[in-house]
Amino acid sequence: MLGSILGKLGRQPGSPVISADDDDQQAVSVHHLKGMELAAQGMHAKALGEFRKAIAAKWDFFDAHHELGRTHLTLGEFDKAIKALRTALRVCPDHVDAHNDLGTAYDSAGNSVEAIKIFMQALRIKPDAIDVRNNLANAYFNIGSYAEAMKAYNQVLERQANDATAHYGLALVQIDLKNKESALMEHQHLMENGHVELADRVLAEIEAQF
Repeated sequence: MLGSILGKLGRQPGSPVISADDDDQQAVSVHHLKGMELAAQGMHAKALGEFRKAIAAKWDFFDAHHELGRTHLTLGEFDKAIKALRTALRVCPDHVDAHNDLGTAYDSAGNSVEAIKIFMQALRIKPDAIDVRNNLANAYFNIGSYAEAMKAYNQVLERQANDATAHYGLALVQIDLKNKESALMEHQHLMENGHVELADRVLAEIEAQF
């Protein structure tokens, strides 16, 4: 009797039951992974389509919203990135990387004040997030709040003494403040730690400004 029932259902004894939810989850995974592969290959427009298909299959799939936002950010489509990343954070409110990407999108769009608010939210979740604190410092720099920028960069260096981004940022602050010797000290630190490209950028900026 069991065999005849399974036969009518098109299954063999012991085979798994595939539900509609299983089918949806499989579609989500397929589209998300394909989108990631396309993005890694630089095929961002096609990647966006795959992430949207994943969202259509499961509207609250965080990773698809997050990657959709990140891909728009890569393409310089900041308003679209902000919209996607805010949706991602509605699904997963405490995700630090999504906060960091959202703050970066706002900063890149020229709204550094809003970016600072987002970065501060991220740091309340994870105070030791180096990338977030560097981005916070950069946002302060962009609005001319040099004291706050230096404070944030130095907080990075308290946690990671040889962080290249922080030393480079401090050099740019010192150049804007016309502190040539301090900028040269940051240049030297970058050189000593093998960050030659950043050191060369600092030196070129020093030569242009002084």
